[in-house]
Amino acid sequence: MSATFYDLLKYAKTGITSQNMTGFEKRKALAYFGNNSGKPAMNDYEAIAEIVRSGNAQQVFNIGDQILCTYTDTGGHLYDCPFDIVDFRNVTLADSSVVPGMIIQMHYATKEEIQFDAKEPDRPASADYNGQIAKYGWNRYSMSAMRQWINSEETAGNWWTAQHEYDAAPSQAGTFNGFMHGLPSEFLAMLKPVKVETVRNYCDPDTAQESGTYEYDTTYDTFWLPSREEEYIKVNEPNHREGRAWQYWIDRLTPEATEKGESLPQQTYSTADNTHALASHIHYRLDAHSSGDITRLRSAFRSNSYIECYVNSTGYVNYNTAYSSYRCAPACAIC
Repeated sequence: MSATFYDLLKYAKTGITSQNMTGFEKRKALAYFGNNSGKPAMNDYEAIAEIVRSGNAQQVFNIGDQILCTYTDTGGHLYDCPFDIVDFRNVTLADSSVVPGMIIQMHYATKEEIQFDAKEPDRPASADYNGQIAKYGWNRYSMSAMRQWINSEETAGNWWTAQHEYDAAPSQAGTFNGFMHGLPSEFLAMLKPVKVETVRNYCDPDTAQESGTYEYDTTYDTFWLPSREEEYIKVNEPNHREGRAWQYWIDRLTPEATEKGESLPQQTYSTADNTHALASHIHYRLDAHSSGDITRLRSAFRSNSYIECYVNSTGYVNYNTAYSSYRCAPACAIC
């Protein structure tokens, strides 16, 4: 079980640790509650955005600091919803300008479970690969229902629209509000859509690629699902990466790997895969902080059209069908 907000505060103020508190959590507690001269309140969104946009975020904030936020679900239940600072880097906006950014990621997994993409029964065989998409949904992130959901402020019944002629509504289209609908407007004002690149599988008829060659979809998203690389997880094709590892995940993995006597490669991806459970990669539920759950990544299994990557409740990295409904822990950029 991860240390709570109050465990971190107690350690920073008294030096008393909670049961099983890790070294990473101790460093985080000291960074968060220690000498924070010049650091604004972590829910002073206007001040935080001003610092980031000035290019001075790294002089004020630390990896692992948390931006304090709340989330209101469709039923009106209010939750504390912190976002971890996971990296500092320049980001590209829709007008092609490059600006300073601070990447933050939802600490907990969303309360809602959403289909990555629904089955598309109207898709003909000529526009499908062995009938996979019709039966199991499409693993193309740019066309996914989950991408629409995390980037919408609309209410239930209004956040999903068909993105291509065979698209089908996810099961939750009329059940849940769009993810952004549950976040405070002042928090959303810090964020802008930024460039996100995702590698397509090489089996789709409209891609027409040979095995081992890949194309990227470019989207501009306010929120996006992290890739395997961004959460510091090994990929099968290191020459076709979807972003660079966020420092937060490097910091979380390194102490664990060191304790196990493991040697990490000097690349921006780790040795984690579906045969190697990593407690550091577990996402706990927004509505049940001691319960880990499956969380979607945006990375596709590239040798078919319907399998998507996730991290499961014990830290294993694996895949499942696009039509399966899971939680996620989306990221965004203050810029």
